[in-house]
Amino acid sequence: MILRQKNIRSVMVILGLVAGVFILVQCMNNAGKETEQTVNFDAYAGSEKCMSCHKDAYDKHLKTAHFLTGQPATANFITGSFKKDSNSYYYSPDILVQMQKRDSGLYQVIYYKGEEKWPYVKILLSVPG
Repeated sequence: MILRQKNIRSVMVILGLVAGVFILVQCMNNAGKETEQTVNFDAYAGSEKCMSCHKDAYDKHLKTAHFLTGQPATANFITGSFKKDSNSYYYSPDILVQMQKRDSGLYQVIYYKGEEKWPYVKILLSVPG
């Protein structure tokens, strides 16, 4: 009887380990896989349509971060500064991020120990159409 309980316990432990390994393998196999999502803007009524019935909610929405982050990435919609001495944030003494306006566009530039590092991030907005 005692031997049988030990065998059952051993079998349960082995099954638990096998199940754990199976779950981890599935997670690792799915890591890095990107799923493609298609966005359909045909059903989008537009802000003007919403505003006609929900003006109060629409006016409040215009002041939210959600509204601002959905705007085109142009200097008039970005609330941060591109002016020297007002465009920097230090993550640590060695890591600096600056917002910069260059000939080719608007950027967040990363500096490590005073040296510009790649990649710098071009501030873009992809608009369907």
